[in-house]
Amino acid sequence: MVALTEHYLKPMLELIGAAIVVIGVLLAVFRYALFVVGSKKYPGVEWIQLDLVHYLMFGLTIQVGADVLGTAVAPTVADLGALAGIVLIRATLSYFLSKDLERGLEETQEKRRKDETEL
Repeated sequence: MVALTEHYLKPMLELIGAAIVVIGVLLAVFRYALFVVGSKKYPGVEWIQLDLVHYLMFGLTIQVGADVLGTAVAPTVADLGALAGIVLIRATLSYFLSKDLERGLEETQEKRRKDETEL
């Protein structure tokens, strides 16, 4: 079971997390290109940024899960220290991404309310 987790499951989860981040970035770049050429489907960069933040947070969460799983199998003191550092960095990233997401959602809702009152 340890070999299965260490050799297959952890790398698979890391790959899935990285793939989610890459897909999110590629979609954001594509959507930004559409925005630049004037597509009405993406009326503002805020929507593109918020969508990217969702992908980043989801990918980071899966990456943290892979790290926890890898350390839970056969932890050493060095492994636990490395995991603590990784989790701290990723938690900090997630915190600031979630704050950015909240701010973006509030701005979007405020803009939507303003647009509705102008009609």
